[in-house]
Amino acid sequence: EINDLFKKITNNNMWPIQASWALRALKGYSFAITAPTGVGKTVFGIVFTYYLATRFKKKCYLILPTSVLVKQAYERISKLNELDGQEVRIVAFWSGMKNAKETKEKIFSGEYDILITTSQFLSQNFESIKDQKFDFIFVDDVDSFLKAYRNIERSLILLGFTHKEVEEAYKLIKENKIGEKEFERKGQIIISTATGKTKGRAYLLYRVLLGFTIGSTTWQLRNVINFYKITENTLETLKNLVLKLGRGGLIFVPHDLGHEYASKIEEFLKENNIKALQVTPENKLKALEAFVNGDVDILIGVAHYYGILVRGIDLPEIIRYSIFLGSPRFKFNLKELNDVSSISTTVIRLYRHVSDEEARVIDTVISFLRRATKNEIDIINKALKGESSPGRLQRFYEAFVKAREIVLRYLSDEEKRKEIEKEGELIIRREDEKLYVYIPDTRTYIQASGRTSRTYVGGITRGISIIIERPDDKPILEGLMRVFRYYLEEPWEELSEEKLEEELRKVNEDRELVKLAKEGKIANRIKGLGKTVLFIVESPNKARTIASFYGRPSRRVLGDIVIYEVTRGDLFLNIVATVGHVMDLTMDSLGNDTYGVLMLNGVFIPVYNYIKRCADCGYQFTSSSNKCPKCGSENIVDKKETIKILRELASEVDEVLIGTDPDPEGEKIAWDVYNMLRPLNPNIYRVEFHEVTKKAIEEAINNRRKINKNLVNAQIVRRIEDRWIGFALSQKLWDVFKSRNLSAGRVQTPVLGWIITRTEEAKKKTPKTIILLQSPKDQNKQLKVEINKKLGVRSGRLEALVRHVEVQEIEKNPLPPYTTDTLLSEAAAVLKMGVNKIMNLAQDLFEIGLITYHRTDSTRVSDKGIEVAKEYISRNFGEEYFKPRRWGEGGAHECIRPTRPWDTRTLIDLLRRGIFAPVIELTRDHIRLYDLIFRRFIASQMVSEKVRYLKARILIETETVEVEGEYDIIKKSFSQIYNIGRRRVPLLEPNERLVGKVLWTGMTKAVREYTQAEVISEMKAKGLGRPSTYAKIVETLLRRKYVIEVGRGYLTATEIGKKVYDYLVKYYKDMISESRTAKLEEKMDKVMSGEIPVQEILRELYEEVTPILRELFVRGSPEGYDRIEG
Repeated sequence: EINDLFKKITNNNMWPIQASWALRALKGYSFAITAPTGVGKTVFGIVFTYYLATRFKKKCYLILPTSVLVKQAYERISKLNELDGQEVRIVAFWSGMKNAKETKEKIFSGEYDILITTSQFLSQNFESIKDQKFDFIFVDDVDSFLKAYRNIERSLILLGFTHKEVEEAYKLIKENKIGEKEFERKGQIIISTATGKTKGRAYLLYRVLLGFTIGSTTWQLRNVINFYKITENTLETLKNLVLKLGRGGLIFVPHDLGHEYASKIEEFLKENNIKALQVTPENKLKALEAFVNGDVDILIGVAHYYGILVRGIDLPEIIRYSIFLGSPRFKFNLKELNDVSSISTTVIRLYRHVSDEEARVIDTVISFLRRATKNEIDIINKALKGESSPGRLQRFYEAFVKAREIVLRYLSDEEKRKEIEKEGELIIRREDEKLYVYIPDTRTYIQASGRTSRTYVGGITRGISIIIERPDDKPILEGLMRVFRYYLEEPWEELSEEKLEEELRKVNEDRELVKLAKEGKIANRIKGLGKTVLFIVESPNKARTIASFYGRPSRRVLGDIVIYEVTRGDLFLNIVATVGHVMDLTMDSLGNDTYGVLMLNGVFIPVYNYIKRCADCGYQFTSSSNKCPKCGSENIVDKKETIKILRELASEVDEVLIGTDPDPEGEKIAWDVYNMLRPLNPNIYRVEFHEVTKKAIEEAINNRRKINKNLVNAQIVRRIEDRWIGFALSQKLWDVFKSRNLSAGRVQTPVLGWIITRTEEAKKKTPKTIILLQSPKDQNKQLKVEINKKLGVRSGRLEALVRHVEVQEIEKNPLPPYTTDTLLSEAAAVLKMGVNKIMNLAQDLFEIGLITYHRTDSTRVSDKGIEVAKEYISRNFGEEYFKPRRWGEGGAHECIRPTRPWDTRTLIDLLRRGIFAPVIELTRDHIRLYDLIFRRFIASQMVSEKVRYLKARILIETETVEVEGEYDIIKKSFSQIYNIGRRRVPLLEPNERLVGKVLWTGMTKAVREYTQAEVISEMKAKGLGRPSTYAKIVETLLRRKYVIEVGRGYLTATEIGKKVYDYLVKYYKDMISESRTAKLEEKMDKVMSGEIPVQEILRELYEEVTPILRELFVRGSPEGYDRIEG
């Protein structure tokens, strides 16, 4: 019916995005529409307002930004009413209308069903209509409306909220207590905006009272090709480019050269018959009008972050390119740093060089900048110039004084200055015997060049940006490009005639489409415009990270699910998280099942149920009961509710994309979600990405695929095998040991056996002496050795003689990047963390986009990985140190590596400055793990090293020991960044005499107990477990108290662990043997590749577990089985 109304007013069907808005609005939800111009937001508001008023007798209010739009909306809605023939009272007020007095009287007396006014009318006449209550309000593209607390309060009062309720909600916002109280929702409001620009925090009232927030577009959402040209002939190059590119250009001059230089450029272009005009505060309105009307082709402005052309112009159908006559930059006299801008801009770029105490000063400066008003900045500026006292801002004033001292101290020191200049963020020059600081102004470049690329209903327009730089200023350009990559993944290219021609064609094609969109004719050119997509991932952090790539998302809440809404122009994305698995094998008794798996006519059929979690004890189960089988609580969170919400969302969109983790477990989650949503939406696809970056997400969306059934089958088989073996053996253990905290598993039990064996071996004692050997001639020449014999006494002196020395020059290659097992092993050993903690930290790093997927057994490096390494190595060591290594070919999976060329120092710097703002707070442990991953990966892409390797035999008293290791690196390479596990020894000479000092002597353990790291290495070596299960196995053994950690993280078996293992080996040895488990892992791999049918391996597993099942059936009926997960 709504679509029929659309046809009457537009002669077209609704676009998919409009249909999605209508479906949501019909359910009574309040929400925000953040969408570019040309999507049809206004016509949707008009039609839906009319529909509610005529079909449901709702009282509606349509608020628009200008009187012209009010008049147009009134005419369109009146025409629709004429065509539709329904009885409805429509009243509109605009400035200059006839019968204004009578119209106001109608409005004040409430004699209407639909009211249409400007937001200004509402502000001026609120007192006269505040007692009228509206069922529905549509606010259309009134960005100023969102910037005033009073406007937002007024809209809420008109919906039925009281002034007291609004004040109470705002108090919660100011105290950061959003979510602590739920308010009854009243009325319905839809906020429509092209930009979503808000001011303050008042807009959050909609979140507290109505369950949604308003999103905004972002400078990151752009489609710009960045060119550069190094030339002495800047003006001639500029002229030729403008003549070639034509109308629709913005030209920017550096801030330090100002309007005077811009005037010269204007004069030069006019002399060459180019219609150019400099834009100043005095002529800005006339200049923009002339630009729109075609009287001016080129606008010229100063490249300053708050400049008129940098931020105050939005003409996507006209602006096609930008040209910068020199990189945007700051320029400060080092001796005249006496204001907030110059001090803060400079000192922030010293972050990674300063001491901790100095960093705290910079933190104070940044905290001031984030919250300061213009008046407070003026106070500090006057205090810095000695014109007045800072008063209550004394603490911040002192921070700026100290910051200035830091800048002068570091930049006046030649050595420190050279080190700082290497990074490209500060360039120091001597001009007229004075030192000047040049700082590339990357944010201004991004904002200014972004004027050429805007979102519209067909996507994001292509824009061209060109920097023309003099050779002397090349370091400033290089610094700008380097910092630019911290913000955006766009490439830079040297300007060429051929490439410019190609880009110009794209730009012109896009402008034609924008023009059609403005005229409402684009649907005839492009089909499927405004497509809506439900994008499903597992983790809320991942959902928030992906949403952040497209701006500040609109946010709405359904039940416990948060939906993040963003647009990239052609697609409207609703991003949600399942929060892990949604279904698992049922724990209900089905009568003739085997732990949730039925057998019908010789075919095994797994039966699934929604996962439930006890909110009190955290226990997870799958049964029809709503009572926790562990603690008895009825406070249950049911994934059925998650699916219910996902089904509702799926019914509102054109397409569903499932972006769960890229492994069999993730594929199974995708399959479950697919089956639950398919009845409501047939367009469901899988998207796969191995890193959470914007580029990876875009590639995944563009390469959507069907769900891989072989991967799903592999996970199904693995889960059934876990359930059958785990349930069967666990029940035997409960029965025998009278404890329900016990469990067994195909991998878990052999691993327990290794730890038990090593625990027993560690009880045996053996003599050992640890000796520090030293040269009597050189105290720095030291070597620690161990002898498996008691020798001397503690702190005693021993004589030693070097008997034999062999020296070789060898080439040493770096280690490959991490896989899951090597990461867990090395991080546990180096960082002294448990493997479960390491996996949780790695999960966080993956979800916020810092590393690739962390559950992998592949060492392969992708093209993107090689690019990351090349950029970092070339910049920090030199291109001669870079040697690309694939470390493996083929396959979708790759190694664990950083996604960007950011070392830890850079990462910390970007976090402090707010350039990188992840959705979670990074801890010191996150940083430490990232540092390890980064160093290992970068080292793997560096050239080999030449080292001198020494082998020697040393006689200590009567005992001979052999030592070996590196004593010299002839050609340093990767050891400059990664040097873990390398044995260094001093250069020894034959017959050299050494003095030994006994550090320790006595009886010690013959072998040490396993560490968590060593257990993981053993699992990998013996083919037990998978990347996704390594840490879980160790964690389970610790949780069951089968093993405990002692000393420095050594694992020792407990008595109950030994008893459980002895029992299982005695009665079920074949089932839990290493060889059997390893063979089964191989067969699982064949299921994953489709080589072995699922039913075949399930039959084999069933035959294996049948003897235990018979025993259990003899002892008691299946109904008596307490199905708590083992």
